[in-house]
Amino acid sequence: MPTICLIPGDGIGQEVIPAARRLLEATGLDLTFIEAEAGWATFQKTGTSVPAETLTKVTSSDATLAGAFTSPSHKVEGHQGAIRYMRRTLDLFSNLRPARSRAIPNSIPGIDMLMVRENTEGLYVEKERR
Repeated sequence: MPTICLIPGDGIGQEVIPAARRLLEATGLDLTFIEAEAGWATFQKTGTSVPAETLTKVTSSDATLAGAFTSPSHKVEGHQGAIRYMRRTLDLFSNLRPARSRAIPNSIPGIDMLMVRENTEGLYVEKERR
């Protein structure tokens, strides 16, 4: 039975991830769900945006669904953005973004694309340059 780690994160993730779970449960598939925490609220509570326990749950799961992660608008001592930290730690080098046509007015029919966004440079890893 596949195990899915759920990380609601911050903001809208608190709504989206529980809704995704309900959707997956409605499929009738035999799935196990485990929950983990990460994000700004987790940092404020524990002093880290991604606790070691979260990484253990992620790496021991078959898949992970993560919600939105908030970062402060100013430099906060000791804070690392949760998504950037997990990308680096788990060597998540790409982000897959599917795009398909929808049957709506003015939509171009026949589009079925998968964009691969590279996550190892620039803003994605906090190595910005001017």
